[in-house]
Amino acid sequence: MRTWILFIIVSFNIVFYENAIAENIKSVYDNASSKFEQKEYLTAIDLYKKAYSLGDTILSPMRIGEIYICGYGVTQNEYEGLKWVQIAAENNNSEAQSTLGRYYSHIGEDSKAFDWFFKAAHNGDDYGKYMLGQAYLEGKGTCQDSKRALRWTLSSALGGDPGAQWEIARAYFEGYNHPFKFEKNAEEFISWTTKAAENGSSAAQYYMGLIYLDGFNNTPVDKQLAKKWIQKAANQGWEDAITALKERF
Repeated sequence: MRTWILFIIVSFNIVFYENAIAENIKSVYDNASSKFEQKEYLTAIDLYKKAYSLGDTILSPMRIGEIYICGYGVTQNEYEGLKWVQIAAENNNSEAQSTLGRYYSHIGEDSKAFDWFFKAAHNGDDYGKYMLGQAYLEGKGTCQDSKRALRWTLSSALGGDPGAQWEIARAYFEGYNHPFKFEKNAEEFISWTTKAAENGSSAAQYYMGLIYLDGFNNTPVDKQLAKKWIQKAANQGWEDAITALKERF
């Protein structure tokens, strides 16, 4: 009996201690995030590093990496930033996994990019799903597979990723000329283009402008709305939108 009582007491103390550590880490991390929002970057990075030293290997390393990669309050250092992002990625931070995928894709290491996007997608990251879909669609780092491409792209689009939503819109516009082999559907094209535009896709914003400018599929012509959407695309550097603003308004 005495042994069981001792076991219960020790177990309770361990749980209490672990909960106290977790609460401390959360407090430090939240404080760091608050300082980051206030643009007190040097204080933020110190606090994120403290949270990491206390045992946060998932969230804080990603934020530290972001600070170094973007040069928030510190000398920009991509190498140092990626080192921290790698720590988060290896501990199943899906945002970090997508970030590494994007980096390896940028430098042309498609196989490594695919591996990280695969992990990110399976951990629920919508951008990772979209990029995994693109990898299957284009055969980058893996074999081309339109069915898997559609599966991941649609999952990402339903999760709100603008790139994936625009890909679905294009598939409805292009019909059988697109690898997804949808039947052409103007209403679905407009619906998905609207979603993608509202979520920030510059390509979709440009085409939303054209929809209102040209009255596509009996959409009422509205030059004010057309200019609004084309301006949004132009603000993101979309060349066709910049040209349209000069030539059509």
